[in-house]
Amino acid sequence: MLVALISACGGPGSLFGVKKNTTGDAITVAASFYPIAEIVSRVGGVKVSVVNLTPAGTDAHEVELTAKQLQDLQDSKATFYLGEKFQPSIWKAISSLKGRSVDLLKVTPTMGFTCGGCEGDPHVWLDPANMIVMTREVAKQLSATRPELATQFSSNAATYVDELTSIGELIDTSFQNCASTALVTSHYSFSYFAQRAHLKMYSLAPLTPDAQKSAHEIENITAQLRSNKVPTIFSEEMVSSALVKTIAKELNVTTDVLQPLEGLTNADIKAGKNYITVQRDNIARIAKGLKCS
Repeated sequence: MLVALISACGGPGSLFGVKKNTTGDAITVAASFYPIAEIVSRVGGVKVSVVNLTPAGTDAHEVELTAKQLQDLQDSKATFYLGEKFQPSIWKAISSLKGRSVDLLKVTPTMGFTCGGCEGDPHVWLDPANMIVMTREVAKQLSATRPELATQFSSNAATYVDELTSIGELIDTSFQNCASTALVTSHYSFSYFAQRAHLKMYSLAPLTPDAQKSAHEIENITAQLRSNKVPTIFSEEMVSSALVKTIAKELNVTTDVLQPLEGLTNADIKAGKNYITVQRDNIARIAKGLKCS
């Protein structure tokens, strides 16, 4: 039913395959899905060819590796992923690797689930502070693989950390004066963002974006949202918005779309979108939807 969580108050065009703008001595590094691929690309620069195991426009949770991707994985000097349960098929393939594989969830602060699983919200990357933690770990691990490039990796990481810090500061300052603090999404994915922004998180479908609700469940959800005077309900890119539209119509409130950054579409990539630009857009949409000033 309705889940509430009270807060504790490189170029992206390369990230759906192997990065092309590399030098002859570049190493191949695999990343399980988009946010990690961006981190590896930004830290590695021209010295790393990034293999993103989740193709553009593909559901990160349901991806199944092709024979070519399995070979790319075997050929990679290092592999970065996020826990065992977020992408089961990828983790199964990674667990059989003999080379260096790094679970970034083990170094990232989490809430509601353990390092190996995703019983709560696994979208840790939506708080830029967690992206910073993962960026520094990637720099550390790449430096261990290529010690002679440690200074370059560290410098690249520092540049990216500065950008992530700015996004975090934008979250910190954008929601201090809002008509509502209720962030309502179709999918249980923005709890880390909500915690950072000091917002109250509501989800229509806790862990299953396409979950079907009965008429009675929809009635109960609608009543709870009405009592909280929710001004806007957010759906997500690449996820059905049918339930959002149904409830929004009943409540006579606005709707908008957020990007949880599990992946980018080919159109996003062509438009030059990346973690930084998408997060800025998410912040602006949420601030508008909650009537913040």
